[in-house]
Amino acid sequence: MPENLTIECSDEVPAVQYPVAEDNCDEDVNVELTVETQDGECENEYTIIRIFRAFDNCGNQAMYVQYVYVVDTTAPVFNEQQSAFSFECDEEVPYVVPSVSDNCDEEVELSYTDVNNITGTCTGSITRTWTAEDNCGNVSAFVQTLSVYDETAPVITGTIEIHAPCNNYEGIFVTATDNCSEEVSIDYSDELVSGGCQGRIIRTYTATDECQNTTTFVQIITLTDEVAPVASGVTADFTVECGVDYAIEAPS
Repeated sequence: MPENLTIECSDEVPAVQYPVAEDNCDEDVNVELTVETQDGECENEYTIIRIFRAFDNCGNQAMYVQYVYVVDTTAPVFNEQQSAFSFECDEEVPYVVPSVSDNCDEEVELSYTDVNNITGTCTGSITRTWTAEDNCGNVSAFVQTLSVYDETAPVITGTIEIHAPCNNYEGIFVTATDNCSEEVSIDYSDELVSGGCQGRIIRTYTATDECQNTTTFVQIITLTDEVAPVASGVTADFTVECGVDYAIEAPS
């Protein structure tokens, strides 16, 4: 007798095997087959009902039923593919949709959840877990790691050579911007060199973003002196007799 069978929806349905029927009087017994199909709990599951009926020459009959259960217990499979990606902090992190296949469904439902491990504006990662579900509720998961980094130094904008009064040259005469950090710190160091009346200062600026990327900018400041001296303590005009000694203090 053909036994009941359980097969995957992707398997080929086995061919019909007729049962052997014997009768107490007739040597030849006619066996007829009727096939019915019953829907299962989901789209890819169903039951094939094979009803065998044996008749003798006098109209007596016997019946045997074989059940072929077609099931879908296989989850979708994510194909071999890249799972780790890296992006600069000012890039838009794209949605890299993974490819997936199923043994029975041409299309499966894809969804994802994110765990954001990025703090501040520096390096971090997003863990993106994709879930694939077929029409019978079988699911599988695929994890992507999206790393975010900041390796771009700030940009300093300024004039390479400037003039400044010899008594007022301290300060920052450049600006700095960064691709990711809203705040950029600027420090500088000075080296006094000869040249001109008051000399020149070679000022080296260093800009640092929040991720400690740095860049430098060199500026030459020519010191100027256009202000005349101011005399104080000047003795006022006075009149003396021609033979009288007098003294005058030198002004400062």
